[in-house]
Amino acid sequence: MAVNLELISPHPPAAVLEAIRARAGYWQESLVPTDLRRAGAQGVQVRIKGQQFRLAIKSSWEPQPTEYVLTGEVHARPEGGSRIRATAALGGSHAVDLAIGAALLALFAWGGRIWFGVMLVAVGGFVEWLHLRRLMALTLDADGGIQHLAGRLEAALRELGKPSVPSAI
Repeated sequence: MAVNLELISPHPPAAVLEAIRARAGYWQESLVPTDLRRAGAQGVQVRIKGQQFRLAIKSSWEPQPTEYVLTGEVHARPEGGSRIRATAALGGSHAVDLAIGAALLALFAWGGRIWFGVMLVAVGGFVEWLHLRRLMALTLDADGGIQHLAGRLEAALRELGKPSVPSAI
């Protein structure tokens, strides 16, 4: 079972995307699950391009606290408001790209050893298959990172339309 969220907002897509941009990245240490903090999580990165968004856990540590990101789209509903669809995705899985690059390198740099290149592509494909199996088995409760990202998305939408309170200086 993959993680798929579908949320409805009475606000137009532009307002929803602005709320995600402005509020989904809010970071308060006490709201972050302990396992994510211990793993080096330092914030939530928000990217928006057109109607699409991507939320990821920021960290300068390797390995990353979670390998998953939350990607989604915001669309207008015919009856008004917006429909927000989000899905957990693998954040940095590029095994096939690396394998094809290594295969081309092997083909040209090592005298055309095609069998070596084919083997590298096969290994990259197998790694991608393993990642896809894990992604399809993912549940919201199984990964603290994806759970936190989904919570940040929902919190941004809850805050939409509330008046902002100026901070005291």
